[in-house]
Amino acid sequence: MTNPYAYQQRTRQGDRNLNRNLRVGAQPADYEDQIANVLCPLLDAHDVLLDLHSFHTPGQPFTMVGPTNNTGTLEPF
Repeated sequence: MTNPYAYQQRTRQGDRNLNRNLRVGAQPADYEDQIANVLCPLLDAHDVLLDLHSFHTPGQPFTMVGPTNNTGTLEPF
């Protein structure tokens, strides 16, 4: 569980959706910014990320695998 505040509220987000702006911020504006400031350095320290999500509707399981050469500033792998 990455966002205990949202989980406690039984919602997808606490103050905002963490998935929409996951980056380190010098001045955290909300709860999700505080999580991002802890989570981003941990993610950056590893070579592989396994991102597990649950869904509220039925569907087939799927996998997304990113390119190894994605070094851009927007959503790098």
